[in-house]
Order: sequence, then structure tokens, then C-alpha cells
Amino acid sequence: MSNNPYQPQTQSPGVNPSFNQPQEAKSGGCLKIALIVLGVGILCCGCCGGGMYWLVGKGFRQMGDSIQAQYGEHPVVKEKLGGIDSCSFSWGGTFNYAKDNPDSNGFVVFEVSGSKGSGQIAGRQDPANKQNLTDAKLLMNGEEFELD
Repeated sequence: MSNNPYQPQTQSPGVNPSFNQPQEAKSGGCLKIALIVLGVGILCCGCCGGGMYWLVGKGFRQMGDSIQAQYGEHPVVKEKLGGIDSCSFSWGGTFNYAKDNPDSNGFVVFEVSGSKGSGQIAGRQDPANKQNLTDAKLLMNGEEFELD
């Protein structure tokens, strides 16, 4: 082996010629990490949000079932609706009722329908039993009918 820098050196067999070559910098490492962190974040938010949506929906369905049992046989409800076949929480109805009735603090509104028609039941949650309503009213065609 000579020390002459102008003379090409021969390689020994079995030696990788790119071994002493500088390696190219790999790009996209930070992008991959950012995408993984973003994906995990979206997955966590989706799971938490979906779980909360399911839990809140389940709670309102249970409350709707309770209201159906509480007021389904009420004489006014029987006369106007023919009983209660379905009952579901109404976000829009609750917001509109609160806007139209400023003194209705704590009122919730449920959409109800029966064999004779449909309407809304508005009332406050009973402090002793959160599944029931107090001060309840049946709202139909711009009229209010007291249920309590």
C-alpha cells in the first residue's frame, strides 16, 4: 500500500466501499413523529368525545323513559297526545324555552309523541330524583298545559 495520494487504492475483498463514505441525512423523521403524535391525539379525543356522547345520550334516554312512565298516564297527556309513545331530549327546545322564558332556570325540554299528536314536555329536574321532573308542562301548538 503506498502513501501516494494520487494513486488509487485497491480495496481488500469483503470491505464495503461505502463504509467510510458520509451518510446522507434522512429527511421526514420529524414529520413521522408529528404525524404519530397527531394520530394518537385524534384517537384519544375521538375516544373521549365518543364516550361522553354515548354517556350523555344514555342518561337522556333513561330520563326520557322515566318521563314516559311519569306522565304517560296523566289525564292531560292522554287527552292531548293519547299517551306517550316516544320521548327524547331536545337541545334546541331547551335552549328556545330558556330564551323565551328567562325565569325558567333549570328547565329541560323533551319531545314527546303519542297516537293523537306530538308536543313537548318542559320541566325542572327533581332534586330528590334526577330522573323525574317537577313543575312540568305540556307544550302543544303554542299552548301550555300544567302537569304538576
